[in-house]
Amino acid sequence: QTCALPILICEDPDAAQTAFESCFDDGANAVGIPAILGTDEEGLRPDGRLIYKDPGKDDMTLFDNSAILAAWKNGDSSSLSREDKQVLDAAERVFEECVTPEMSDYDKELALYTWLTGNVSYDQAHYEKKGAPRTSYEPYGPLVKGKGVCLGYATAFQLLMDMADIECITVTGAAFMSRENHAWNMVRLNGEWYCVDPTWDMDLWISAQDGEASVQYRYFNVTSQYMADTDHQWDYDSVPEATAEDHGRT
Repeated sequence: QTCALPILICEDPDAAQTAFESCFDDGANAVGIPAILGTDEEGLRPDGRLIYKDPGKDDMTLFDNSAILAAWKNGDSSSLSREDKQVLDAAERVFEECVTPEMSDYDKELALYTWLTGNVSYDQAHYEKKGAPRTSYEPYGPLVKGKGVCLGYATAFQLLMDMADIECITVTGAAFMSRENHAWNMVRLNGEWYCVDPTWDMDLWISAQDGEASVQYRYFNVTSQYMADTDHQWDYDSVPEATAEDHGRT
């Protein structure tokens, strides 16, 4: 596991994105996913956002990381369960790889997000009849097993942000016009809220400019409106509204 990302390089991601979106009418809402098609006015709020309806397909109960955080802060993991101890050990290894004391909160956020999106794969068992194990919905899946579903990505990122003392919340909502449950995060930097979706950023764009490769995230520190425009639905009044311009988006 490493923070370095050996990923296929696309020399012109903007052109590739345009070509992809051209397959879905005008591609107005397509940023890494197909555009939302066939929406009528009855399915929209007055502000133009899709009305959120809980699909009810997955148990989206949030993982309680308080015991792990307490062990992290006091340096004593003796009271943790076996699984929680494994999660803490894995998270500590990530910190050792990616975080240094002189980093700003933004730098820590980006380093940990880079690790998560570059080292964790989606648990395809979610699409099978048996479904994914509960651990894939919790930090254990991504951090210990290297795979998880969206809630696993979000709760793993939540734990890493909590350990870094960066204000963060996990948003449980939906995607694909409220047909599937989905989860992502919001972080607060310098008093401003930003949205991040590590699950949908696990397939990274890498651009090559002037002979150097750089990561092109689509869902790192974006606005709530951007999330709504790219097929995310949630209880809009229950979480902060991220309105600031994208902060430090690579």
